[in-house]
Formats: sequence, C-alpha cells, structure tokens
Amino acid sequence: MESKEKENLIQQATFLFMKYGIKSVSMDDISKELGISKKTLYTYVDNKRELVKLITLNMIEMEQAVCNSIKKEATNALDEMLKISRHIIQFIGLMTPSFTYDLQKYYKQCWILIEEEHFSFIESIVKDNLIAGIKEKMYRSNIHPEIAAKLYMAQAKLISDEDIFPGSKFEKVVLFKEMILAHLHGVASDKGLKILKKNENKYVLDAK
Repeated sequence: MESKEKENLIQQATFLFMKYGIKSVSMDDISKELGISKKTLYTYVDNKRELVKLITLNMIEMEQAVCNSIKKEATNALDEMLKISRHIIQFIGLMTPSFTYDLQKYYKQCWILIEEEHFSFIESIVKDNLIAGIKEKMYRSNIHPEIAAKLYMAQAKLISDEDIFPGSKFEKVVLFKEMILAHLHGVASDKGLKILKKNENKYVLDAK
C-alpha cells in the first residue's frame, strides 16, 4: 500500500474507532468511509485485528513525537507538564469511553503494547521532568523522581482501568484533570505553586 493510502486508512479508522468504539465499527464501515470496496480494504490489511495494531502503534508514535516536541519548546519543567497535560486532555476528549474498554477486553495484545511502550515512555518523560523541575526550583527539593514518576504512572493506569473507573460513570477527561492537578500540586515548590495557580485554568481545568 502506498504511504498516503496507508496514512489515510489509519487516520479514518482511528477517527471511527475513537468516536464509536472499536467493536461497534465494522470493516464495512471503514471501507464505506474510505470510499473503497471491502475487497480492496483487505489488500491493505489482513483483518481488523491487524488494523487495530497499526492504529495502536501509530498513536504511540504520534504521542511520543508530540511530547518530545513540547519538551524541546517548553520554557521550564512546569510549563512542559502543563502543555503535555493539555495535549492529553484534548486527545482524551476525542475518545469515546468504549474505545479503551474495547482495547482492554478484545485487543489485549494492543493494550499490552500501550502499557509497555507508551506508559514506559511517559514514565521517563515524567521522571526527567521532575529532575529538571527540582533543578529549576519549580518542584520541591525533597522529591524522589523515580518513585514520584512511578506513582504518577500507577495513577494513570488506574484511571484507564474500566473495571475501577467505568466510562459510563466517570469521564476520562475529568479523571485525568484530577490526577494531573494532584500530581503537580503535590510536587510543586512555593515558587511552582504560584505559577501553577496562575496557569492551571488555562492549561488544565478549562482545556477541552
């Protein structure tokens, strides 16, 4: 498959899966959205499971690229975490609750990919951010970066667990906002808290 065709397939399928859930979208739906026959669609991917894996890998790659870009452009550690958080909130806002549930229940290998690749990457970002924030005096000097980063990731996995926080009852965006604010208020120094309180509405609370 040509690169542009592949990108278009992944893009359209991602949109449909995130909006309606993976299980609710058939290969027929995807072929209609692309304006091609299902027979042609199957020349690009062998089955739906392969397509979900392609989408998962693409999402991980894009998320890493965005985080690395923000890290380079941020003015300080707190600015970095606020901007990354805003990006994540906007991304989660596009996702139907059933998307995560379907990944965990029906596409476990893809969810394992997210846990192993994406979560480990985010943990390293958070750890580096904590180390930088301590040096900049944005964060408390007595933080243990490795422990704090692992605690952050434990919470991230917890709010992604549909058994504990079912999407029918808890909005993922609200859960993440609560999590990130608890994290930042917990690690911020007096200097960092002043800046955080001025910016948390713009980057977190009011983010959609």
